Amino acid sequence: MVSNLGLVGYPVEHSLSPSIHSYFLSKYGINGGYNTFSVAERAELSIVMNFLERFNFKGLNITAPHKRAIIEHVQNVDDTVRVTGVANTLKMTRDGWLAHNTNIYGFERLLALNNIDVKDKKIFVAGAGGAAAAVLHVLHSKGVRSVAIANRNEERVHVLKENLGGIDISYLKYQSLKEKFSFDIVINCSSADWNNQIWLDHFWGEDNAIFGGHIPETAIDLQYAKPAGAEETGFLSRWKSVQKIDGLLMLWEQAANAFEIWFGILPEYSLE
Repeated sequence: MVSNLGLVGYPVEHSLSPSIHSYFLSKYGINGGYNTFSVAERAELSIVMNFLERFNFKGLNITAPHKRAIIEHVQNVDDTVRVTGVANTLKMTRDGWLAHNTNIYGFERLLALNNIDVKDKKIFVAGAGGAAAAVLHVLHSKGVRSVAIANRNEERVHVLKENLGGIDISYLKYQSLKEKFSFDIVINCSSADWNNQIWLDHFWGEDNAIFGGHIPETAIDLQYAKPAGAEETGFLSRWKSVQKIDGLLMLWEQAANAFEIWFGILPEYSLE
């Protein structure tokens, strides 16, 4: 029996998920394949989901912009989806699609494997989408009580406030980020700008220009794509002499969690 897997979102051309899951399938001798489905419009989701169910897909990854909308097309959700309002992994069960959010596991592992203690830290988050929801849930579970968020759409920040009770969220405009702020940890969760060009456009030619020159302890970028010829993402390049972590490790960890959900195997891998 062939195990059909796939990725639904837009855009999907840049994704490493097909390579990662093809590697996992081969490593554990599972007869299966992984395909991408470019779905730009929310209205197209029902058509695509009916097609995938008809052809007996076992598991799906869901990426932007459908991590919230996909919940309308599943039969059940687990606790990770209930606490975030976001799903990025689906498994077909006897009762239909069951939705999970493996970004929670992925971000927890990113913190643990890099020995990052977030408790009582002052934290800034860029972006208010699906990835930010998982990040905020993890931060709150580890003792963070307040964060500042910058996002181009202030309404999305209010949605996070409503969905994630117990953590105080203050809103900052991107234009204000040159002002004096003091943060220990800065995290980019935005997926709208794949090469982080927003950071290069607003702070071009200026090292440590964000937050009035204040330098954080740690900078984390959930993106991993780098501008042509660059050694690090646009977000991470804005600081010197800080601990810098891109999103490649989290990508592999959340993918491993998805694979475990689908097949009951937590795969081993090495990024070296």
